[in-house]
Amino acid sequence: MAEESKRGKLKIFFGAFPGAGKTNAMLTAAQRMREAGRDVVAGVVDTHESVDRLLLDGFESLPPPVVNGAPATGELDLDAALARHPEVILVDDLAHANPLAARHPKRWKDADDLLAAGIDVFTTMTVQHLESLNDVVGEITGIRESETVPDTFFDTADETIMVDMSADELLVRLREGRVHIGDLEKGVARTYFTKGSLLALREIALRRTADVVEDEVQKYRASQLIDAVWKTREHLLCCIGSSPGAEHVVRSAARFAHDLDASWTAVYVETPRLQRLPVDERGRILNVVKLAEELGAKTAILTGEDVRDTIVGYAADRNIATVVLGRGPQSRLPWMRSLSDRIASAAESLDVIEIGRAGTDAGNPIVAPVLKPSDLESTRTGEKRLRYAWTVVASAVTTLVASAMHPSFELATIAMLFMLTVVLLAVKYGRGPAIVGAVLNVLAFDFFFVPPRFSLIPNDPQHYLTFAVMLAVGAFIGQLAGHLRFQARVASHREKRARML
Repeated sequence: MAEESKRGKLKIFFGAFPGAGKTNAMLTAAQRMREAGRDVVAGVVDTHESVDRLLLDGFESLPPPVVNGAPATGELDLDAALARHPEVILVDDLAHANPLAARHPKRWKDADDLLAAGIDVFTTMTVQHLESLNDVVGEITGIRESETVPDTFFDTADETIMVDMSADELLVRLREGRVHIGDLEKGVARTYFTKGSLLALREIALRRTADVVEDEVQKYRASQLIDAVWKTREHLLCCIGSSPGAEHVVRSAARFAHDLDASWTAVYVETPRLQRLPVDERGRILNVVKLAEELGAKTAILTGEDVRDTIVGYAADRNIATVVLGRGPQSRLPWMRSLSDRIASAAESLDVIEIGRAGTDAGNPIVAPVLKPSDLESTRTGEKRLRYAWTVVASAVTTLVASAMHPSFELATIAMLFMLTVVLLAVKYGRGPAIVGAVLNVLAFDFFFVPPRFSLIPNDPQHYLTFAVMLAVGAFIGQLAGHLRFQARVASHREKRARML
């Protein structure tokens, strides 16, 4: 029962145009399956050449369904196919429209039922029948197909085989009468079967097949936990920085992508430090991201503590082999390496292209509509001062509470009270106030409670370790809390950017 409930596998023989040999390729592959001992049945196969008919003669074929008292030639009897339940069934012309009396209006839905029943399906289709490319192909050929297959179903194929043929070879076959043009009128067929149209259709089909293969490569790398970048295709990763030359880097990456006929992605990495940039600077960066989109890039805003690690990880996850970024300012310290050097050392398989500094701003920065930049900066300054003021108040209140506890509680308990205050400050206000609170609490604990009282020099040197632990805990908890606050700010900023874009 487990085998019967397992979903079947879909194999699509994909072509750029009619007459490329898709049906022949499907029958040849099915013949090999039958010779290997598989149970193969022809559900519905359109044969227009004698060689295809000879191949089909060796297979068991299902009779056509009866519609209005007569056999509907060229149609699939879905109920008979499900009842026969072979291991593999041949279903030609996936985009075919079924008769009104059929269970489903489209044949691809029949194929879906067969797959759900655990039957492997071999089928054929041409690029003009793919839903997302229907308009594109129609503009080239002058023919808009009403019979289409959704991309979502096409992408579920376990294997897509490109049945390729050159435009010249197809034109020869057409002149010899070996290409079945179906219901196309002669005038329309002349427009469809021109060398230019066939070349364009072939390019579109090859690109779509390449996308399918790329998805298969990505799935395989993920399943095998492969981190190394495989240079299977040209794809550029453009890194947008906070420097004024970012626009020049984006335009250079767009030119590279065009010259290499490659796709490209532009990313900006937000770190806690970059989150503190002024509003006008963040608006300018957003403008550069929009510029990259206008130039044809996919864009992404990433979040990470370290720019290098985030870029290297993103490139590895998406199998990108080439990184383009701007040249940073020359460091005066010999051990301070540039971002490009650090990326190259972290991932030796990555090709790093460094762009010289040039260019101007991409345009007026996009700012939040609620507050002016000056108002926002002054508001943030006021909030920052208020947080530190509350930190001083919290330390003073803790000291008063500890003074009331001092006669009855040991120093270790009082120290824990001061430590609790530091943790609460870290959670509430972040790293800076937590560190200030830790310093104030250590001084208050030392001055008011550690013998000799009212002195900053303790009698027991072990208290220095207590002071160090309190400071370290305050800094550590503050760092963690600051990271959480940073992630929350990033989520908020992303929502605002989505609205502005």
